[in-house]
Amino acid sequence: MLSCGDTPTANRTGGGESLSQAKSHTTLALHACYTCTLFVNTPYTTLLCTQVALAAEFKRPVSVHCVKGYGHLLDFFTSLSKDPDSCPPKVMLHSYGGSVEEIPRFCKLANIGSRFYFSFSHAINHRTPEKLRARVAAVPDDRLLLESDQVCGL
Repeated sequence: MLSCGDTPTANRTGGGESLSQAKSHTTLALHACYTCTLFVNTPYTTLLCTQVALAAEFKRPVSVHCVKGYGHLLDFFTSLSKDPDSCPPKVMLHSYGGSVEEIPRFCKLANIGSRFYFSFSHAINHRTPEKLRARVAAVPDDRLLLESDQVCGL
């Protein structure tokens, strides 16, 4: 299971600025990437936890690109649903590649389900057009985002 454990709030951003310096910048969103391998507790886990915590702290949306780990990601956000303040105000699942069945599970998470949005891109999602159509059909209309490279008809 993907878990942040007792990861303290980071005191530095990835670019070397202190958080107090970063607060003065107008940041629209944070982008986190999580890749699931056979080993869940990887540097990606720590990075995801830190970036999601920063987005929640600064009340910024987060874009998450997940590769082969949507079950773990769903578990991670399920754990955050117990304390809604620990979850960013909006979560975009960038180039969503999880199962059709997981879409409503994200959307129905207690206290935070309304924060999830799903985006689709040609470069990633068009590899399996049938799955893309099924995923898009499963997303509520008000949670559907199309990326600028999504050029094929759905």
